[in-house]
Amino acid sequence: TWTSASGATYYELQISTVSNFSTVVYDAQNLTALSRLISPALSAGIQYYWRVNAKNGGVTGPYSAPWSFTTMSPPGKPTLVSPTNGATGLSTKPTLTWNSVSGADYYELQISTVSNFSTVLYDAQKLTAPSRVISPALAAGIYYWRVNATNVGGASEWSDTWSFRIGFAKRLVTSFKVRSFSLGGSSANLRYELPEECFVSVKYYDIKGRVVGSFINQVQGMGGYSLSLPMRTGIYVQDFKAGNFADRKMITITK
Repeated sequence: TWTSASGATYYELQISTVSNFSTVVYDAQNLTALSRLISPALSAGIQYYWRVNAKNGGVTGPYSAPWSFTTMSPPGKPTLVSPTNGATGLSTKPTLTWNSVSGADYYELQISTVSNFSTVLYDAQKLTAPSRVISPALAAGIYYWRVNATNVGGASEWSDTWSFRIGFAKRLVTSFKVRSFSLGGSSANLRYELPEECFVSVKYYDIKGRVVGSFINQVQGMGGYSLSLPMRTGIYVQDFKAGNFADRKMITITK
């Protein structure tokens, strides 16, 4: 917006990323109004300079003194909080929570039955609080969810995708046996079976309690699996979780 100039019939508005206007990114001429909505959108997080001149017939007045403004950047991506990734046995109307993001005006929450969100079951936009009670109720099953944040600068990246299971958790794995644990070179081969789809986590610790490998942390379908572990000979603590089943034991990998 600018003030009127006596006798002016048209105005010209210029926008540049440099104060001397040696390059111009926007130039609107023959304007009759005293304001202009800029379109297409300018880039986020950039300082711009703008100026206006007035015209009357063939006479063009001097440009105004340039002013500057900086466009806002989109907020950072949210971090999911609860329920924890792979949680089971949730109610049909779970409460989903994420960390608030500095500079965010709104959040968008999506829930899907597929991890790539090619179809979206639930989409809540312009949320102002970093949590949401899901309604209507969800049917029993496994769901994936993600959140982004927006402000006038645009939308953030989507958060990491987490999953949860509605309904009472079953004892999906009654026992866990390593069918084959052979060492070839510097990798061991681990095999296991799942009777149905569930969230699986496989981690290994050394005898001092330090994590030496986190190889699986995702939902897997029913069936048998073979996992190559880049681990040397030694003594480890094996931590295996599938659904609500957990097995933690000490193992030895030898040649």
